[in-house]
Amino acid sequence: MGIEAVSAYQRWQQIMFWLSWLTLLIPGYILTFGTFRMAQLVWNGYRDQLDWLILVILGLGAFAIVLTAILTYWAYRTASRGYWNLMLWQAVGLLGIPLLVMLACIGVYFQLELSGVLPTLPNNLRLTQ
Repeated sequence: MGIEAVSAYQRWQQIMFWLSWLTLLIPGYILTFGTFRMAQLVWNGYRDQLDWLILVILGLGAFAIVLTAILTYWAYRTASRGYWNLMLWQAVGLLGIPLLVMLACIGVYFQLELSGVLPTLPNNLRLTQ
């Protein structure tokens, strides 16, 4: 018979931690996929300064998600932080980082629009019948 390890967190806290930690994979995957796609565009000739900027924004966002996942896992395993502190950091990883990345990319898009780089829509475009 082995010695049972005593956890610093209750069972419901463990389940909630792992569910929220696994959901970090969703924005992490989306940001990594976007970074990969943007890198393909940049490496295939789209070398505008704003393309590089979007690539850097998406790459930093993906790195921040991975760093959040690693740090919360380490803090959970060592029980060096309280439960609500871990949940706060995971909420930042799930909601805060993707929101900041989205707002930064929208800001870059509007800068493209204001500088006149994007083509104008045709006048006869009708969205409804």
